[in-house]
Amino acid sequence: MITAREDNETTTYTVDIDGEQGNAFYLLGLCKTIAKSEGVDHSPIVAEMMSGDYTHLVKTLNHHFHDQLTIVTNQSDIIDLI
Repeated sequence: MITAREDNETTTYTVDIDGEQGNAFYLLGLCKTIAKSEGVDHSPIVAEMMSGDYTHLVKTLNHHFHDQLTIVTNQSDIIDLI
């Protein structure tokens, strides 16, 4: 799930993409970590994440792992992906 910073909910993983955790390489690594913990092959998800721009990357990560992940941001264009 993607939330505004003040609406943050607790999930297994919380990532604040307005800071260092917003780096695309960090998010790709997080995808691999979550996929491994869920027993899912990360390769097709990573390929999908990398097939577009940054917003697509975040949207894809959220799509696949919204139950395990809270993405926190103040960027309205990212929040609007909900």
